[in-house]
Amino acid sequence: MKKCNACGETNDDSAVFCIKCGEQFSSFTSLCPNCKSIIAPDDIFCKKCGKELIETGSKKETHKYIERPVVIKERNLSFRIFIGLISGFAAIVIIVLILVYVIGFNNLTNPFKSIAGTEKVEEDKTGDSKESTGEIATEKESEGEETVTADTSSDKFLIVFGSQHEGGNTVIYVMDSDGSNKVLLTDNDLMNRSPAWSPDGSKIAFNSDRGDGEDPGDIYVMNPDGGNLVQLTDNDLSDGSCSWSPDGSRIAFVSSKEGIFLWKNYEIWTMDPDGSNKVQLTDNDSEDYWPSWSPDGSKIVFISERDGNDEIYIMDSDGSNQVNLTDNDSYDNNPSWSPDGSKIVFNSDRGDGDVEIYIMDPDGSNLVQITDSSAQDYFPSWSPDGSKIVFNSDRGNGNEKIYVMDTDGSNLVQLTDSNSWDDDVPRWSPDGKKIAFNSWRDGNSEIYIMDPDGSNQMNLTDNDSWDGAFLWGPESKN
Repeated sequence: MKKCNACGETNDDSAVFCIKCGEQFSSFTSLCPNCKSIIAPDDIFCKKCGKELIETGSKKETHKYIERPVVIKERNLSFRIFIGLISGFAAIVIIVLILVYVIGFNNLTNPFKSIAGTEKVEEDKTGDSKESTGEIATEKESEGEETVTADTSSDKFLIVFGSQHEGGNTVIYVMDSDGSNKVLLTDNDLMNRSPAWSPDGSKIAFNSDRGDGEDPGDIYVMNPDGGNLVQLTDNDLSDGSCSWSPDGSRIAFVSSKEGIFLWKNYEIWTMDPDGSNKVQLTDNDSEDYWPSWSPDGSKIVFISERDGNDEIYIMDSDGSNQVNLTDNDSYDNNPSWSPDGSKIVFNSDRGDGDVEIYIMDPDGSNLVQITDSSAQDYFPSWSPDGSKIVFNSDRGNGNEKIYVMDTDGSNLVQLTDSNSWDDDVPRWSPDGKKIAFNSWRDGNSEIYIMDPDGSNQMNLTDNDSWDGAFLWGPESKN
């Protein structure tokens, strides 16, 4: 038995608290005054309710606790909210880092991509090598077009085109296929014409009468940013109409014949991309022009007037075996190779005099007329997969409109509706997802783009200058 020191009541030896006054006996745990749960003598907080406990009194054998006015639950709640916010923020940061790693890893690890999508080191105009930054720098702003920095690291296709300013000079631009990032490549008061992409997209060949100003035009080549300009031909004749071989090893071009009036009697030549190893392929007293390589590079199709009218000829890439494929009294032109090289589509005014579209084999056989109207059908162009042909026609109201059809002439669909203007010279994008064309709907020639079904027509150039003579860049490698 033991006696309570506070009230003198006798209690059992096993009692923790006095049965009369509730005082705690020494060397035992006490009860929390808030929730009555057992607490040890050295506890500062109740393990059950969290109340803070303070020892009072001077006797060591008794332990009386009172509750402080500070409420620990509210402290614990604020602490938990703070920890929760920190944890949530950390989780968001981790998710963002994972997305950047998964989605952007390829770009982060290879930020220096060329236009063709491959890493390269370019040379600047001074001849010093420099790493490509994926940007094209403008020479300077020029009248008629807004020039900005072009980002060539994107997956967009590039379009090169000509633009004629108020002074009459023609300059060359490049832009993204949505019309953004227009970059002036040639900046002078002379004529710069007929741009042609190399197959890998690393060079653009073109005709220019720069130099002494008396030259009718020489051929130059430059990077797609206008840098590394190199003159490939240098004579008193007129050189132009460049066409790259599919492997990029040769350039076919036309040149007026020596001893004849400069702007007549064009012949077809080839040369290396640096201007060396020039070889004349045709040699007669009439015009030969518009050379176009077969997809395998073994043949060149072209137009010739040697028979008194426009005929479509073909020859081997070295100029041998020249053959007239059309051979009639009408005008046959605008030949275009099918993607697999098995067919050639062209337009001709044979028959009743209306210009219609025909298809033939590369040897001139299996001729098939695929349009038949009382209108004029021009500029046929194959889709990249070879299943469709797009062309322009003045059928209906006499204004040029864009049409598309199957390669046998079926499933004809009108894509543009020209009430008082012309839409012409349609060309497919390399992936077949867009068709670009010239349009005069805004009062001057502008370059437009649309989906293959005619929807989403958009003006890419939209200014007061004449814009045309465009070519799609090679398919992006990105």
